[in-house]
Amino acid sequence: MPRTRQHIEGERPLRQRRTAEGVLMTEEDMQRFLADYAKMNRSEGTVKFYRRKLRRFYEDLPADRTIRQDTLQTWRESLLQSDLLVTDYSSVAFDFAYLRKPVIYYQTDKEEFFSGAHTYEKGYFDYERDGFGEIECSVEALVDRIIEYMKNGCELKEVYRERIDATFPFSDQNNCKRVYEEILKLS
Repeated sequence: MPRTRQHIEGERPLRQRRTAEGVLMTEEDMQRFLADYAKMNRSEGTVKFYRRKLRRFYEDLPADRTIRQDTLQTWRESLLQSDLLVTDYSSVAFDFAYLRKPVIYYQTDKEEFFSGAHTYEKGYFDYERDGFGEIECSVEALVDRIIEYMKNGCELKEVYRERIDATFPFSDQNNCKRVYEEILKLS
């Protein structure tokens, strides 16, 4: 679920679209992912695209009977149905982590992103210290990490469970009640 970047928008297909680190994902990367996925005896999986602007870059990549390209859904449906989230700097990682599901940050342009050239400004949240998952900076490492999670049933690692629990101490659906009670204390 990457944010849209000016340097990756355009009309060229994904395998021709380059960033500072190279292509976003090559056909070979997708083939390796599909082969490893098939070896795990999975009957079916879904690659979901959340950004219409980026989806066109993936349309020419191969798909087989184990992976299908899904259409866009509501955020809620997507988060609930997904077992693993790959994102870059998006705050959707907080929503996904709240569900106690694993996150992988794919950050190939960290220097540029935090240079001031982007609308985002570095804040209190440090992805390495506070993040809810591993940070990968290359396609190869990302594919390997996705495969690792898939082999382990997308189980959340303890270090990230601890970070998530520290960030979200309540998971009881009473947050509105707690906020209301605190507001009443102010009057």
